[in-house]
Amino acid sequence: MEDNLILSMMLIYAVCITWSYGLARVFKPVFLEELSDKSRNSSMDGVRGFAAISVFLHHSVYSYNLYTYQAWGPSTEVAGTVLEKYLWHLGSFSVSLFFMITAYLFWRMVLMKRENMDWSGFYRNRIFRIVPLYVVIVCMVFAIFHVVYKGSGDSKFASSFIAWLGFGFLPLPSVNNYPASWSIVAGVFWTLAIEWKFYLTLPFLALFAKSKASSGVSLFVAAAGMVALHKLGLMEHNKLAIASCFVLGALAAHLSVYNSRAVSQIPRLAATTVAILAFTYSLVRFGDVYKLKAEVVTFLFFFAVVECGAMKAIFSSMAMRFLGIISYSIYLCHGLVLTVINGFIVKNSGYLIPSASALLAVIGFSTALYLYVERPFIQIGKKQPVTWYARRSSATL
Repeated sequence: MEDNLILSMMLIYAVCITWSYGLARVFKPVFLEELSDKSRNSSMDGVRGFAAISVFLHHSVYSYNLYTYQAWGPSTEVAGTVLEKYLWHLGSFSVSLFFMITAYLFWRMVLMKRENMDWSGFYRNRIFRIVPLYVVIVCMVFAIFHVVYKGSGDSKFASSFIAWLGFGFLPLPSVNNYPASWSIVAGVFWTLAIEWKFYLTLPFLALFAKSKASSGVSLFVAAAGMVALHKLGLMEHNKLAIASCFVLGALAAHLSVYNSRAVSQIPRLAATTVAILAFTYSLVRFGDVYKLKAEVVTFLFFFAVVECGAMKAIFSSMAMRFLGIISYSIYLCHGLVLTVINGFIVKNSGYLIPSASALLAVIGFSTALYLYVERPFIQIGKKQPVTWYARRSSATL
């Protein structure tokens, strides 16, 4: 079972890269604006893509187990094995990368703009970037599960719908009395609540980011304060680890802005070695990455790839960048697609075929969601003309 599952996941990943490369080539004119944007960090796009697909693989196994063994999580056959640790790592390592990316991007923005930071514009962009797709996914969940699932009726439809629009701040009630309704979206909404907390605290944190010294001191104080809260029993260790992702992502931004010359002199071979060793050590040693020491190791991988160009040929490839561009859609819709396929379309058909089919569907669906939901609202948030197709340019990829 263990060997078969690992092989199946490797095959699914290979199919994913092939499918993504094909879509990227076909839709290259449509995504030309994003793919040729020199302000985008191509390796960071690749890390986003890697993280999104890893989260899918993590949840694909759990979704299969839910509809096969009636339990969300590793099956009893792999419990306590190396594979269970690998499955935990797929999810937690990837989510940690997403948190670091968020902190990196916006702390870097704060350091670059300082007093010129437009907070009203920042929140307008965040709202139009995140909310529309989220609302679309929630509406699809309620629409689908009031059609395909013959539940006993939803007497509290309005209150349930409002709770589902709570970005993870509110518990998710059942949808049409569907069991474990949170599993419909693979339970990913909790991460959105954490990101919103970061966005809301960012203006306060920015007050201490006026110079290299103040930025460094503020990051040190934030880290020391979180450790102190943990020592006093006021912050659980997993919450400390998750919060540390934002401090470490901000540290990467600090080094990028104020120590760029030193960072640029790090040999790419050395950075690649660090990235590979960090990922391998994290996988073998920790499994569950929501531990403070594990997040430091995750940071080494993140910094080596994003700032030092480690494994650039992989993370800057067209397929990985394409996946990174549509990663938010992948993240939000993959649970729904897995639920529909595993729960209603192909029951008891093994793991490989349904999961591979689900991933192909997720990537195709996410491409459409990005083009017709994400991109238009991103442009509205930036007060730009809405374009369904990127303007052609002479830029080459």
